[in-house]
Amino acid sequence: MKIVLLERNSAGTDVPVDCFNELGEVTSYPNTVTAQEVAERVGDADVIVCNKAPMKEESLKDCPNVKLICELATGYDNCDLAYCKSRGIKVANVVDYSTAMVAQHTFTLALALSQKMPYYDEYVKSGAYSAQDRFSNFDRPFYELEGKTWGIVGMGNIGRRAAAIATAFGCKVIFYSITGKS
Repeated sequence: MKIVLLERNSAGTDVPVDCFNELGEVTSYPNTVTAQEVAERVGDADVIVCNKAPMKEESLKDCPNVKLICELATGYDNCDLAYCKSRGIKVANVVDYSTAMVAQHTFTLALALSQKMPYYDEYVKSGAYSAQDRFSNFDRPFYELEGKTWGIVGMGNIGRRAAAIATAFGCKVIFYSITGKS
């Protein structure tokens, strides 16, 4: 089986990907951007491992052996799923990829904004804090997350994880989900 890894670096260069070698003959590229590059690099491969490279008719029409596209992410926005289905090409993603990190990053940003971190970071670095004649500076008010309403669009793995964290902070959680599931 021939496997082409089109965007090896998108997995993170610190993440080993040599496990693919056990499955077949692997050709790896650091990054692939254009449809033309995809077509040239995939050629007669059976399996494509990618992230954002365009998986569309334009890039796959001259690649007759493709049976599987493995996304190195959760989304399929680079894939024309209808075209892949018409060709019998299966498309798979990485379930739970980045769920914890995206939820964590959501709260990193929320806390930075609610605590005015950019403003106070610059205030201290500028020397204004040490030059002032008072102990503290509360020119910009802080806000607690507790008691706030936290809105989430989409209750997939990431949305559910963010809801759990928001609840732990004492937030009321509301959500919208196109599937109606929570």
